[in-house]
Amino acid sequence: MKRVVLFLGISLIVAFLGGVIWFANGAKGFTFEHEVKTDLSMDQVYRVLTDRDLQQFWGNARTNYVVETPGDFKVGTRVTYSVVDGDKVYAFTEEIVELAKPNRLVVKIETEPFEATLTYTILRLDSQTELHVVADGNLKGWAKWGGSVALKAIEDKIKGDLEELGLKLNRSIELRMILDNSN
Repeated sequence: MKRVVLFLGISLIVAFLGGVIWFANGAKGFTFEHEVKTDLSMDQVYRVLTDRDLQQFWGNARTNYVVETPGDFKVGTRVTYSVVDGDKVYAFTEEIVELAKPNRLVVKIETEPFEATLTYTILRLDSQTELHVVADGNLKGWAKWGGSVALKAIEDKIKGDLEELGLKLNRSIELRMILDNSN
């Protein structure tokens, strides 16, 4: 009987220490890619990504959208907003790290569960424009405990937002009218 208790005790200690070590190291991070194709021009796609008035077309779940940096959209521009996901509300901060019109936009995102850099590359391929996005980040705080489940949820959320953006780029009559009338 003493051997069983000793074995169980040692097993619990090993499991506990393994969990502590895993949490201290955290999930190593994530990198994933997604593409959206549209018949809009490169300039039009770039404008949807960078024009504050057009943020509504690709940030449906965003609320309390505040531009902290006055003036033009430029490197160093900071934006805060909240995202409602089910019954949870997450505060986000974005900072523009790089702008290279009309080909590239790099944004650093910070929120409670993760921090990431999203690199948007806009390419012209034959008769279509491709928006290629690479998300590279790390889980933070409590999200580390979720490991692969948290990573999958984050990846699904970002990919879902990009797929929704793709649908809007290709199907929103209102967005098309705004973009066409500004040329």
